[in-house]
Order: sequence, then C-alpha cells, then structure tokens
Amino acid sequence: MNAPSVSSRRAFTLIELLVVISILAVLMTLLFPAVSRVFDTAKKTQAKNDATQLASAVTAYYAEYGKMPLAENNDDDINKDAALVKVLSGQDEQQNPRKIVFLEIPNAKAGKNGAVSQGGAYTGPFMDSWGKPYAVYVDGNYDNSITVPDGVGVIRKTVAVYSKGNPSNKKDYTDPKKFVKSWE
Repeated sequence: MNAPSVSSRRAFTLIELLVVISILAVLMTLLFPAVSRVFDTAKKTQAKNDATQLASAVTAYYAEYGKMPLAENNDDDINKDAALVKVLSGQDEQQNPRKIVFLEIPNAKAGKNGAVSQGGAYTGPFMDSWGKPYAVYVDGNYDNSITVPDGVGVIRKTVAVYSKGNPSNKKDYTDPKKFVKSWE
C-alpha cells in the first residue's frame, strides 16, 4: 500500500522576511537624498521662473507707464508689502489706472509660491517656493544701477529680483552666489 502523500507548503520564514524588510529599508534610505535633491531643484527652478516673470512684469509696467512702480521715493527696495503685487496684478488703481495685469500671481498655498489673497485682493508679497518673500529692487533713480543688499552688491540693471533659496540650507542661504536671481 502506498503511504498518503503529505503536501508541503513553502512559506517565508521570519528571518527571511526581516532580511527583505531590512534590504528595502536600506534602499529607501539611499534613495531619500536623491529625491530630496530633485525636490530642491524643482523649487529652485520654480523660484527662478517666478523671479524672471516678476522682473519682466516690472519692466512691462515701466514700458507702459514710463516710470517704475512705487519708485516715487527713489528707494530701490519696492517689495516692502503687498503694494507691488497689487500694482502688477491691476488691483491698485492709483499706480495702475488702466488696471493692466502685468503678472498673473497665483494664490499662495501654505504661504508658498504666490501671494496671499482675501476676497480676491492680495494682502501679502509674492512668496517663493520656501515661503519667503522675493526681494525686488528697481532703479528708482533711473541711473541703470541698483544697490542690492545681502552681499549681492551693485548691479547694472533696471530690475533685480532674487530669492535666497532654502532657509534650512544655511550655507547656500547666506551665500549670494547661490541665490536664485532674475538677472543670471
């Protein structure tokens, strides 16, 4: 007589399962810095695009009205509050009487990548990808020279817009060569 056959089922042992999980964990930790760099590069690209568009909008305002926006006091720094955002978006009838929209400004999500608005009116400055306002400087004296602080120095442009970048990266955040600039 034949003995009944015993079917054997093969399954993972606990040790094999733990080895697979640990290998996956090591691979994920190796992948995390690469993913982080990709996100940081995307934020820098977005900031560069926004800075360039902001500078172009100020230049377009100058071409339309023959003066720099908010430059009556000959102060190069014009990004002290939401005033520039209101002018360039056509919401300031005194500075932009024709209500021309020079810059389509997105609503900021979590205080980043745009300007905060309430009831359709902008209430804050244009924020970069890291939630910090863009620094905007114009040639308020009309001498084709702007003195830009933060170690940037004097540049020969009519408009300069920059972002310091990621504030958690202190080395790059304090190095003017690493800033995201509209003029480079």
